[in-house]
Amino acid sequence: MKQLETNTVYSIKVTSGEELVGKVIEQTDTTITLEQGITIGMGQQGMQMIPAMFTTLPTSNITINTANITMVADTADDVKDAYREATTGIKTPDKKIIMG
Repeated sequence: MKQLETNTVYSIKVTSGEELVGKVIEQTDTTITLEQGITIGMGQQGMQMIPAMFTTLPTSNITINTANITMVADTADDVKDAYREATTGIKTPDKKIIMG
């Protein structure tokens, strides 16, 4: 598996079919640790972010065995913004051009 950049948000697909989004805070030869990893699910309003584990503290990091990862990709900007808002409460402002 390629070395991922720490403090960068990635989309990760695991062998169970779940898709996780999280900020990589550590990577070893056999594991990847995500800060506040979340699962992506489809709901009535479209894509929803759900805690990856329901029985842990909301601020818990999760560690994934790299043998269980099938795909890793850069996360789309709108999903990164939604992840940031869901995990920190910080909303990214809309990009607008100021006309004078």
